[in-house]
Amino acid sequence: MGRSKRTADENFVYHVLRRAPARMTIFERDEDDEASLGVLEDAEDRTKTRLLAYRFMPRREKGS
Repeated sequence: MGRSKRTADENFVYHVLRRAPARMTIFERDEDDEASLGVLEDAEDRTKTRLLAYRFMPRREKGS
């Protein structure tokens, strides 16, 4: 079940992350990261949000 919708106050900084359960890999290929960045940029434009920074963490090698 998802969380209820929250109101966002102006002039606050929010930390957002993407994470999978049990340290599972979310994306396998570089193209997946590029598509994810496109979705982030679209959301930034649509919601008039100012993105201060982002970082894609390196993928874990299979079997690690």
